[in-house]
Amino acid sequence: MNQNQIDLILVVNNSFKFHESNLKQNANHYSFLRYFGAPTITRLQETKGARIYFNPYIKFNDELNLLYKYGVISRKHLIRDLLDWETLYVAGRLQVR
Repeated sequence: MNQNQIDLILVVNNSFKFHESNLKQNANHYSFLRYFGAPTITRLQETKGARIYFNPYIKFNDELNLLYKYGVISRKHLIRDLLDWETLYVAGRLQVR
């Protein structure tokens, strides 16, 4: 799929609660990890890499053919990245081009 996507970052207070609720409402947004549930998705998000979990290629409007991807990050990890440049991943994505 070679189409531009709108990029969103969702900052949440509780990653587990977000994924638990989002899996109920939008399970199709998740890859095969949806079968492992919110605990596994949250553990991967909170302990690996830049501590952000992305759901890509989400259709927003079939008529307009818009795609977006959204990343979920906990508030504490965002603040750490912004203040301490823990990974620079999210801080870097927030830069204006």
